[in-house]
Amino acid sequence: MVLRYVKNEQGLTLVEVLASITILSIIVVTFLAFFIQSARTTKVSEDVMDATYLAQSYMEKIYYQSTQDDASFSELQVFIDGLEDSVNDYRIITSLTAVEEQAELYTLYVEVFDNLNRKQAQMETKLIIEESGEGSD
Repeated sequence: MVLRYVKNEQGLTLVEVLASITILSIIVVTFLAFFIQSARTTKVSEDVMDATYLAQSYMEKIYYQSTQDDASFSELQVFIDGLEDSVNDYRIITSLTAVEEQAELYTLYVEVFDNLNRKQAQMETKLIIEESGEGSD
């Protein structure tokens, strides 16, 4: 009886072939959409990570300069103004402002923008810059 069914099988019909191609196409397009979204997310994550690293390195340069024996607010401001404001398609804005309640306490902001002027990273820290010229955090 099994042999009778095997001998009578003529192959796949055109409708069966089209249905299987349609089903496979839907599955492939679905997975392709996942891969495209994953690539976009990875790119955004890399951009944010690069900008954060750049902001962190600027923060460390300024902190190191503030810990030097001869560091004063005006000398630190000159140092900040001398830093590059554009690196690898990123624009960096750095500001040092005094905290009103504390005479020797300053707030340091570092903001990093991409070439489309979208903020990619922002960091803030407090620095103590003593009037005598000695700085610490």
